[in-house]
Amino acid sequence: MDKFKKQAIALGLCQEWQDKWEETGLVDKYINGITWCMKNEFPALKDMRKFDDAMLRNGIYNEKKVDITCNRDTYVFNASEGNFTISGYAVCRIYVGRGSKLKITVKDHAILFVDNYDSFVDIVKDETAKCTVWNKTVAREQTDGTEGLNSRINNKFILNL
Repeated sequence: MDKFKKQAIALGLCQEWQDKWEETGLVDKYINGITWCMKNEFPALKDMRKFDDAMLRNGIYNEKKVDITCNRDTYVFNASEGNFTISGYAVCRIYVGRGSKLKITVKDHAILFVDNYDSFVDIVKDETAKCTVWNKTVAREQTDGTEGLNSRINNKFILNL
């Protein structure tokens, strides 16, 4: 059993994902289980750095400064900074977290969904574009003192622009 699977099981990975562990790579697991990964801060930042090339190919920006035109689902984490433009009937979802800062321009009938996990997001849009932002908080609470911290994600509010 590899190191990442052991870590994930220790963090409470469900049996279904344990059974399917070998079917997909770590990057696919990160994308498909993003809410669980954010809640459990998995994988650790030092481990994410090892997969930087694979993550970039899949639209995952970790500790990056970027200026891009976005036309697919994108993941921006760990104090990344960026300027994103979504336009021309594109439909995109951006997951942003762990202290990142984004300026996003949405125009020309584009549609954008943003899952914001405790990061700064500045959105500028024209009258033809649509945007929905889910501001989420990764809350920490002490359990019984021996088990460490439990996490949960709370939807703070939904903003439709």
